[in-house]
Amino acid sequence: MNSTTRLLLSLLVFTCSCQPSPKAKPAASPKARVPGSHGFAVADSLRKYQSADSLLLVSDDTRALLHIGKAGAARYAICLVDSTLVFYQQQPNQSWYACDTLTYTADFSFARSMDLNADGIKDVRISTISGSAGNTENVVFLFDSRQARFRHNDYYDLPNVELDRQHQFIKSWWYSGVVHCQDKWKYQITRDSLTLDSETTYCPDEHIPVRRATLTVATYKNGRKVNTEEHAGKPDKLWRTFTHSLWDSSR
Repeated sequence: MNSTTRLLLSLLVFTCSCQPSPKAKPAASPKARVPGSHGFAVADSLRKYQSADSLLLVSDDTRALLHIGKAGAARYAICLVDSTLVFYQQQPNQSWYACDTLTYTADFSFARSMDLNADGIKDVRISTISGSAGNTENVVFLFDSRQARFRHNDYYDLPNVELDRQHQFIKSWWYSGVVHCQDKWKYQITRDSLTLDSETTYCPDEHIPVRRATLTVATYKNGRKVNTEEHAGKPDKLWRTFTHSLWDSSR
């Protein structure tokens, strides 16, 4: 993506014709600053920046208003207005249209195109940074090649969700502070849904320095927990075990 470029707009006037609500990556997309968020309209912006493959419009209070991106041959746009997120898409030589709408109560931080369901086609992940540990909460739109459109799939709306390309499974995790629990989850891809395969949790005691910790590893079959192992001991050893459980997260 291009480095951040600021464009000053004197005014963008109009009302959002379809319910909007977006998420975009401020540091990765060129930015245009819009005076306030009142009177902002999506249709005019999509026409104005019809050649842009990467753009973020923000208001004076730095709230993201509209993100434009590209996933494969398709372009997408995300608009967030009054807790409503509208996802737009445009296929080559076609007009923009709103293909999905949902309630979204947080300001989005960034959006990325990536293959998440291992079909080789880029999908869109809309992320909000949550907490000081750098976690992201996500909304995912998978590309449906049968109908040539993006569709929201809430199975993939997982924290820090990623595809392990080598082993073809979904990784999700949540990291907290030094004296708080850390979690990792592994999901198997089953057509348009996900099935929980295993999970692990590392929990230190609440002392600084940390003296003891516990590690729990659970496995599932057909969505049901079939085995749980729990270990207690020195935090350094259990932390190393945790980082290598389910997948290698030590790097």
